[in-house]
Formats: sequence, C-alpha cells, structure tokens
Amino acid sequence: MLMPFEFYSDVTCEPSQNFVVNKSFFIKRKPKNKNVSEWIDYFFELKQENDTPHISIIFPAGCSKFIVHKKTVPEISNLHNITWKKLPKQYVYISQKTAHLTKLPKKLHVFGVKFFPWSAFPFIDTSLINPKLSRQPATILFPEEFLKKINTLPFDDWQQKIETFITEKLSEISLPHNYFIIKQFCQNLLKNPDTEMDIPFGKRQFQRLFKQYTFHTLSEFKKLHRFQNVLEKAESVKLLTELAYECQYADQSHFVKDFKSITGLTPKKYFSDPLLCKVSSEYFAMKMKSND
Repeated sequence: MLMPFEFYSDVTCEPSQNFVVNKSFFIKRKPKNKNVSEWIDYFFELKQENDTPHISIIFPAGCSKFIVHKKTVPEISNLHNITWKKLPKQYVYISQKTAHLTKLPKKLHVFGVKFFPWSAFPFIDTSLINPKLSRQPATILFPEEFLKKINTLPFDDWQQKIETFITEKLSEISLPHNYFIIKQFCQNLLKNPDTEMDIPFGKRQFQRLFKQYTFHTLSEFKKLHRFQNVLEKAESVKLLTELAYECQYADQSHFVKDFKSITGLTPKKYFSDPLLCKVSSEYFAMKMKSND
C-alpha cells in the first residue's frame, strides 16, 4: 500500500473543553499570518460524547483529511506504527469536510499542525527521518525544547508560537531556486491537474528534485491527488466509471488499482460496505452504481 508521510504527529495542543466544534469554528482556525498559510494548516482530533478519542490521519499534499473512529484507541506510543494495511475493519473513515461537520462528534480533543507537501523541506532535519515510519516524530521539524514549551499552552498562544517559529525560520534560510519551481508545480497541479508547466531541467533531474523537496515521487503525489478528487466528487458523480474519468484516471482498472493501493478496498466496496459506513455519514454510506 502507498504509505502517507506525515510531518506533524506530536505537534499538538489540547484546547479547553468549552470549544464548540462547528462550521464557523473550523473556518476561523486557519493560520493568522498569511505568509504562514502557504506553509502549514491545522488539523483536528475529536472526541465522541462519551470521550472516546479519535485518531486523525491526514494524507499529504493537502490532499485528504480523515477522522478514524474506533471504540478503543491504541496507546499514543503505538500510533506512530499504524499503517493502512494494519487498520482493522472496525475503523470507520469519514471525510473531514466542512459540509459534513454536523455529522461529526462535537467535542474538540486536540489541535495539530500539518505541512503541505512542498513546505516541510525547509524545516526538516533529514538525518532524523525514519523511512520505516509513515508517521514521523515532530522533532524532525521542531526543536525538542520548543515542543515542550508549546504543548502546555492555551490554543491561541500555541498558535502564535507555531506561526512565529515558521516565520523566523523562513527568514533565516535561503532556499534554492529549484525549490520554488517544484513548489509552484505542486500548487499548479493541485489547482488544475491538466495545467502544463514548463520545467527548466530534464525529466530525470525533475523527478529527483521533486522527491527531494516533497518526500514523494511524482506518481505518488498524483495518485493521492486523484484519490482526493474522488472523495470530493463522489457525492455528485454517481457512476463509478464516470467518476474515474472525471478524476483523471486512464480507465476503470487504473481507478480500481490506485484506489486499492491507498484504502485496501475497491471503490465499489469502499462506498457500499456497511462496516465502513455505519457511523452516520451519508457521504460514505451512499450506494453507488457501477458499470463494471
């Protein structure tokens, strides 16, 4: 399976329980600094009314945000080793889209930072990356002492410290010109996959630089982006065959192969299996028709 590479696992704070999780709350909780918003976004973990924690799994590339529901949650020390292949059937995946927030539990449990695919590179100590882990420790991005100081702060102070750190770090480093070419390529690809962009170097060099700066191959990046498009368009496009072409898959077999590499299931199974849809999400519970 394609493993997401995550750069935010321990950078979290626990807000007070008086936070109300609703559409306006999520919209407001964006980086306050506009320059910082090009580099990071925030993600959320929620609790059910009975205080059962949820695990938040976020695909890279600003692609997909998921809440994973489970009655019992592994200890924090074990979360770093979770892979899609190991997730048991009782997990339920719900897209964390603002249109569906009313269907999610209302108690906010934890806030965290995620970096966009092109934005982690300037901050990473690459010597600390463990290629065997899909979920990397926060210390490869933030100094350990910094993490100790901010993890006990109220949310507003925590947010200010994070964004100040990002701003100061960016002012201290000089990024190569090639980095900004890759960054622009990623941004263009996310906005419009069909957009052509002139690259001032050869294909092999481009592939090497892309992986160096995003920690994904270009094919992995595109695969995750297509998957995100499927989740976003699945409500309005009812036929799986039509959905495949709408999301830039070459054909139906390409769609099924890519989808299984990320979720472990065929699209038809993913969107119709009651085990995956039993937690009151119409988005995933709808019965989709297939032409295959």
